[in-house]
Amino acid sequence: ALAKRMLGDLRKKADGLVPGVDGKMSFTALANRWHKITSAHLKPSSELRQEGVKNGFCKVFKDTPARNITKQMAENWAEARSKQITPRTLNYERECLIRIFDYAIRDGIMIENPARAIVRRKAQAKTAVIPTKEQFKTLLETIKTLRVDALPSVDLCELLAYSGCRLNEA
Repeated sequence: ALAKRMLGDLRKKADGLVPGVDGKMSFTALANRWHKITSAHLKPSSELRQEGVKNGFCKVFKDTPARNITKQMAENWAEARSKQITPRTLNYERECLIRIFDYAIRDGIMIENPARAIVRRKAQAKTAVIPTKEQFKTLLETIKTLRVDALPSVDLCELLAYSGCRLNEA
């Protein structure tokens, strides 16, 4: 019974696929179409970043038909890319890839989203490097010797350091 229900669900999804030219659309064509539609409401800097990410995907998946991209291909991309970038950047690019394939599913080009198989990477928490008292005193003396008009900055640095205030709280 379960197998029949799953087969019925798969047939419903397959019935929604678009035959013809759109069905054989390359990943590059799909990504360009997605970018044109989604970038209309973005700020210029966000649009530029999204375009860079899209172009990176196009270099990897090239003219492969979007329907032929598998979970394994997506995971291979993520594995190779994770060695080059931070986890936060990888997660952003992963989300873009998921959105591209979700767009393809919505338009009947694909049945499943292979990018959903990519696991989010956990970002490493950055630790603050706090100078010792001697290092801090040396830093203040260095600031004093750089410029005469830097003396108010020295006072502000001391206030922030010894009081624990943030810059906008001082």
